[in-house]
Amino acid sequence: MVDVKVVAEQIANRALPSRYPPPLPPLVVTIVEAARLLAMSRRTVYTLLSKGELKSYKDGKIRKIIVSSIEDYVRRRDEFG
Repeated sequence: MVDVKVVAEQIANRALPSRYPPPLPPLVVTIVEAARLLAMSRRTVYTLLSKGELKSYKDGKIRKIIVSSIEDYVRRRDEFG
């Protein structure tokens, strides 16, 4: 059995290369990614978009959803939860 505390300590003590900065979180996601984040269907994501619950824009043929609008939606849902 793996001791989680030991593994966490090993990871914390490991020297990480400083050549590259840590990756930034995404600012936008696709419909499929938003559906996964929200644990709902793509159809429901499109419904939220049409109601103005989520903000998006088109990048060529691909619709991009702004992550901060997903976070705002989750906060609003949590308030009324």
